[in-house]
Order: sequence, then structure tokens, then C-alpha cells
Amino acid sequence: MQGKASDPGLGGHTPANEARIKTLDGLRGLALLCIVSFHAVIICGAARVDWYPLVRWGPATLDIFFVLSGYLITGILIRARGKPHYFSRFLVRRALRIFPAYYVVLLFIFGLGPFLSAEFAASGTADDVLWYALYVQNIKTSFEGWPAWPYVAHLWSMAVEEQFYLTWPVVVWLLGPATLARLSAALIVIGIGAKLTVAALGDPGAMAHTSTVTRMGAIAAGSWIACQDPQRVRDWLRLPLLWLGLALGAFIGVHVLRLTPGGGLGYGLATITATLTPGVVILLIHAGRLPHVASEMLTQPLLLWLGRLSYGMYLLHYPVAGIVFEWNADWLNAGLATSPNFTAFVFTLIVFATTTPLAVVMYHLVEAPALALKDRYNPGRRHVAGQQEPTQLKLNPP
Repeated sequence: MQGKASDPGLGGHTPANEARIKTLDGLRGLALLCIVSFHAVIICGAARVDWYPLVRWGPATLDIFFVLSGYLITGILIRARGKPHYFSRFLVRRALRIFPAYYVVLLFIFGLGPFLSAEFAASGTADDVLWYALYVQNIKTSFEGWPAWPYVAHLWSMAVEEQFYLTWPVVVWLLGPATLARLSAALIVIGIGAKLTVAALGDPGAMAHTSTVTRMGAIAAGSWIACQDPQRVRDWLRLPLLWLGLALGAFIGVHVLRLTPGGGLGYGLATITATLTPGVVILLIHAGRLPHVASEMLTQPLLLWLGRLSYGMYLLHYPVAGIVFEWNADWLNAGLATSPNFTAFVFTLIVFATTTPLAVVMYHLVEAPALALKDRYNPGRRHVAGQQEPTQLKLNPP
């Protein structure tokens, strides 16, 4: 017999107070800072920027988004399991959260791109629009490599997320939380193993980075966390050996950050670190045991604000950065030739300064109205006139 999701040990647990929920937005904001800065420096030419090592690990912060998605989505699905309209409610609400901003950005790129960017018009990237519209661009990238106009390359992660949204509800519906936790643990190993195997045998394109299978480990890590009872996790955290293991993992992680990814032991350790580090942080948040100093850092107003805008800013930042660089190529290239560190820093600020207001406008005109519809969509609920709706704690939308 299926129990209620709130029963001890059945999983589907989520943070139980507003302070802990805010840390999830802070994590998003931190990841966004890293990935936008990384892409800005890559456009400038990483080899000539001395401070590139500070942002070199930007792509690894995508695992923060994946672990968060696995954690929040699995929790939502476990709590909804066995209830009416399980599939339709989840899929419609996900569509209202994801589709509007995504397709507005696709319209901006593929509709206005030929007029805004001569490089885009000449690249032939417009021919790939159907891959992006159907959320399968990561399959093309896996086998053929990065797109000719590189500033749509980041959208592969949207395809991985959407493929997860379409398949995981079936998995959660078929399995109980205990079995789901075991499956998630297995998928962590399979995902990391697949990534290392592809890298070792020879990547046909960008499969190690963009395939759903090779990125499965981070999503599964979040799913495994969602299946755990927070009290049980707190009991684990009382074990000295666990803290010794976390300290050893942190020590290895710090030294991994000094290695350049590219193959061998360094690549393997980097892959494992990129998955497990956000996993440990979210596990501590889940259990309410995140150290105070980390909680204070993640709840800084700037990170929280960026976290709330992170979806739109992530979608927009790379094409905007590419167009801005093309329009200002003469003075930027001249500056990079003489003062690469300063010019790259200025360009990074310009990318944030141009992307942020666009993301704010898109949030208010596109995302917020869709989120309002999402919050109102609840099939099967009968509202009695004069009856007040029960107050529920809202998680930040992943």
C-alpha cells in the first residue's frame, strides 16, 4: 500500500522554512555568476586573460542547476504520486514555467539573429532551429560538436532538463521512494561512468558534456537527496566517519580545482567533484545543517536577486554577449591586444549590464504571467465560495 509522502522515510521531503529555501536561490545566483563570467572570458580569448583560472570551472557549475532540478522535481513528483491528475498537472505546470521564456529567446535568436549578427547569418545555425524547438539540440551536439554560431551552445542544457521532465514522472509513478532512491544512486554511478568512458574512448562531438546520459549523474544526485528523510540525514551527520569523509572530499576538491580538465586522473576527479560538491551542499540544506557562514553567503541580496532571474539570464546571456562583442569588435580586440585582463573584465561587466535589464523585462512580461497561470492551474480542485485556500509554503521554481 502506498503511504503518504509526508510519512517518515518515504522521501519527497523539502526544506521546511523560508531561510533554507532562500539558499536554493542563492545557489542559482552563484552558479549564474560563474557561468556568465566564464562565457564572457571565453569570448575574449581565455589564453590571454591571466585571471581565467578564477572562472575556468564555470561549466562545472551547471551541475548545481542539475542537482537542484533533480532535487526539487523529484520532491514534487513524490508528493503528487497517487493523486489525481498526476501527469497532466506536472507537465502543464512545467510547460508554463519553462516554455514561454525559452521560446521567446528562440524567437529572438532565430528570428532577429540574421538582422542583428552577420556572423549568425553566415554560420548556417538558423538551419538548426527545429532541433532547438523540439529540445533535442543536445543530441545533435553530442555527435557533431558545438554549433557554428557558438552563442547558442549553452541551450543544450535546456534539452537535458526537458528530457528529464518528460521521463522522470513515469519513473517516480512506477517506483516507490525506497526503490527510487536505490535507482537514483545507481544512476549517479552510471552517469559519471558514462561521462568518463566517452572521454576516455574518444568523444565523437561533445557527448561527454551535453548528452543526457553523461549528465545523468548530477540530476540523479538531486533525486537521491529528495528521497531521504531529513532526520535520517541529521543522524548520519552525527557520525564522525562521515565528517571525515566530507573533509577528505573537500581536500581533494580544492586540489582538483588546481588541475586543468582535459583527460586522465584530473578529468575523472573533476567530474566526480562537480557532481558531488553541489550534492553535499544541497544535502546539508535538505537536512537543515548547512553551516551558518555558508547560509549567510548564499542569502546575500545580490545572489538571491540573481537566483530569481537566473533562468532568463541564463537563456539570454550568451547570444547577447556574442552580439555585443560583434558590434564592438574593433575596440574590444584592440583593448585585448594591449590590456587583455582589464578589457576582459570590462566586457564581463558589459555582458551583465546588458543581459540583466533584458532578463528583468522578460521576467515581468513573460515569466511572471506564466507563473501566475502555473500557480492557478490545479485540475480537480473544487473551490467553495467564501472558503479560504490553505496556505502552502512555496518552493522557488526550479
